[in-house]
This record gives sequence, structure tokens and C-alpha cells, in this order.
Amino acid sequence: MKRRSFILILLILASLRTSNGQTLQFFHDNRQFKISPREHNSIRYYSLRDVSSIFELPFQEKSAEEFLMRGPRGSITFFGDKAEIRVNGEMVALDRPVWRRKGEHWYVTADFFDKALPRIIGVQLTRKSATAFELEAKQPQAAVIDVKAQTAVAPDHARLVLEPSQGVDFQTRDTGRTIEITANRRFRVAVPATPPNQSFMGRITFDPSGSGVLRVEKGPSFQSSREQTLDNPLRKIVDFYGPPAVPPTPPALTPPATVEVPVLPPIQVPPEIAVPPVQSQKFVRRPTKNIIVLDPGHGGADLGAHPSTELLEKVLSLSLAQQVKSVIEAQSFYRVVITRQSDVQLGIIQRTSIANSFHAEALVSLHFGGSYDSGMRGPRVYYYSERSSNAANEKKEPAAEVRRAPALTPWNRAQLSMVSQSQAMAGRLQAKLNELFGTPEIKPGSNQFLVLQGSISPAVILEAGYLSNPDDARFLADSNNMKRVAAAIAIGIVDFLNAKGAAN
Repeated sequence: MKRRSFILILLILASLRTSNGQTLQFFHDNRQFKISPREHNSIRYYSLRDVSSIFELPFQEKSAEEFLMRGPRGSITFFGDKAEIRVNGEMVALDRPVWRRKGEHWYVTADFFDKALPRIIGVQLTRKSATAFELEAKQPQAAVIDVKAQTAVAPDHARLVLEPSQGVDFQTRDTGRTIEITANRRFRVAVPATPPNQSFMGRITFDPSGSGVLRVEKGPSFQSSREQTLDNPLRKIVDFYGPPAVPPTPPALTPPATVEVPVLPPIQVPPEIAVPPVQSQKFVRRPTKNIIVLDPGHGGADLGAHPSTELLEKVLSLSLAQQVKSVIEAQSFYRVVITRQSDVQLGIIQRTSIANSFHAEALVSLHFGGSYDSGMRGPRVYYYSERSSNAANEKKEPAAEVRRAPALTPWNRAQLSMVSQSQAMAGRLQAKLNELFGTPEIKPGSNQFLVLQGSISPAVILEAGYLSNPDDARFLADSNNMKRVAAAIAIGIVDFLNAKGAAN
């Protein structure tokens, strides 16, 4: 009897698990459709099969890791266990990873119905409440969409920005001599009179035949192009890049004049003086020079995050490094070395090697975040981990074992003896930046970062806010705020090193 009661309770709980909660309702022409959630890892998910049935969207499981759903206005590609989907070729971030069960069962979180579904269906999807949506016929679209075109220039690229008056999906195609831009609807655009930098971007012409084609000729110094789509308002951005900046070549050294060196006779050692044998000498590390190495991320052709021509991560990271250096050297006895002093691109291992060559007290790689999710904001500090944020495993290597390691440590194990110190430095920097940004909930993270892996010093990667977040971007665009960020970083580094010195 007890066993039957126990089984009954389990069945009731299972029923509640799958049927209760945030059931979504869709209303259309006096009809009602429902999608009940299914819980997985304490998260509510909704079946894509139910979505396909309600909205009459054909789907295909292309592989064990990829699911394709088509609609009258485009398609969506889902990737198993990833919080990103591709909507009409553009990546869109979801709040939670896509959940795939065996047997072609795929599930998504509720934000999918706001961020992605309306872009491919043929009806208007309007949210009436937290769980209710209204389906309405779309208003007739204009025969021709007007598109506003603007151009801008940066040191290493020229930019074309297209802003349509209504929703439209643009596509680009490289024809060899030109970049062609077309759309899924008929459009027209007033062509800018003169491109901003004719070495990267040449003549711009518009062909109104068919749906319309905008052609942009490549300039003589053109090397590559990048594109992105932004919302609020909808904009298509195409960047035309020239060659990466190259540091000036130093002048050739003039060889010295030939000098004849006289040959001296060998020294005769009297037989009564014994010559002592040569003794092998132990290698002794030089005393510390109190050097901190700052590594401004990206540079050259590698722009990093770049939501606008005014906010390029490679430019901001170099400026931030220079300001942190000024604060540290003015207020402490530490000296600062910066891995790059100009807009050049360095290899990742090259950056670490610079810090190792100085036997740095600390290596801090400076960055600014960028994300498809504009809601991501605040500072993030990361340290190295072989097991992706598994701090417990990182602490299993005792100090005694590190001391017994051979003198020549493999590159991929150089940071392991420093993990606890790097974690401590990350904690101090995160706390200082959290005070400035008002983000006490953010904790230091860890991962297998290559730039940290080979460091023989305490080392972290620091992202001083997200350029893709409007609030962070406005904050970082203010030079006074950047000085406050630099001061917080400088104080965090020096506090860590002082505490480390006191402990030793």
C-alpha cells in the first residue's frame, strides 16, 4: 500500500513538473493555442515541435547538433547546448542554451518568442501579458522602402551604415571588384556624394532594377570587409578595411669600420702555479625589479569590440593601459611595461613572453567586453584554469610538488603554480571595479585563456565594462570615468602586490 501511494505521489509530481508553470497562450481569430513548459535543470523550456505546429513552420534536424526551422520571412538555425541561434544569417543571443533531447526533440526558453520568432513568421506577434500573445495580420508593407545611407571613417577602415524606414533583411555579396548589397524587399537609397576614404572604399552606386542593388567599389588599399546588423533602430553596417598598421622600420645600422686586432701570444703558466678546475655554477634568478606588465588587448587589424568608430576596443585598451601606468608609477615604487605602445597587432604568446622576459610581478591583459546580448554589462576579471572555473581542482597541486618540478617548465603548465595568486589578484581587481560600476553581484571567472597559460607571474584578463551595452558605452565614453577606471585598476594591482609582499 505504501509503495502504491509513493508511486502515485511521483506521478503527480511528474505531471506538475511538465504541465504547471508558465504555459504560453496564443490567440488568433477567436482561437486559442497553448504551449506548456517542460522543466530541465530547473529552467522552463518550450518545444519547437509545438511552435512548428501552431505557426505551420516546417523544420529539419540537420545533425545531432543543428536544427533548422523555416518561415515565410526567413529561417532560424538552432545549435544544441548553445545560447545562440542564427536568425536570417544573424546571430541572436538567448537567455539560456538550447536544449536538445533524443529523438529530434528541441526546446528553447521563453525569450525566443520575443527575440526571434516574430522575424520569420507571416503574422504580427504581440505580447499581451507575461504568458499571452496575440496573432494579427500584418499591415500592408510599403511598395518601396526608403533607406538612409551614411559613411564614416576610422584610421584603419571606412564604414557604410544603412538605416531602412521599415524592417528589411539585407544580404551582402563579394563580386571581386565590388561589395553588392541586396534585400528581401524592394528598396531605394540616396547614394552619398563622396566616400570618406577612397583608399578603402571606392565609388558607391545604386541600381533600382528589380528589388534594388547597392554596389560599393573596393578602394586600391582594400583588404577585407566585415558586416553586422544592429537593432533599435535597425541598421546594416559594412566596414571596409585596409592593411593592418605596421610599425615604422628602424633605420639600418651602419657596420663599423674594419679594425685590425693584434694577436697576443698565449699566456705561459708557470709550472709551480696550479690552475683550478672550472666549477659549474647554479642558475640564480635575478632579484625582482618590481615590474608590472600591462597588455592592451587587440591592435592593428584586430579591432576587438567596436560598436562605433568612436569606441574601438583596441584604441580604448591602449589608452587605459597608459593611464593605469601613470597612476601606478606616480603613487608607488613599481615600474610598468606596456606590451604595445601603438596600434600594432601582437601574437598572444608574444604578449605573455614579454611579461616573462621581465620576470613581471604581475601581468594584466586589458580588454572591454562585447556581446550579442546588449544586456550584458559591468566589469569582468578572469584568471587561468585548466578546468573552466573549477577552483577546487586548481588548488590540488601543493606547493611542495611545484618546488620539485624541473627547472624547465612546459609552457602549458607555467601558470599552474600561480593559480591561487592569480585568483587572489582577480578578486581584488573585481572588488575595486564593482565599487565603481555598482555591480557587487559579479564574481571573478576562470577559463583556459592562452595569454595566461604560459605566464610565470600572477596573471589575469580584465574586461572594464561592455562596449555593446548602452549604459557601459556611455560611461566609458567619458574621459573622467576612464580615469576612475584606471585608478581602480591601479589600486587593485598595487594592493594585491603589497599584500603578497607582506605575506612573504
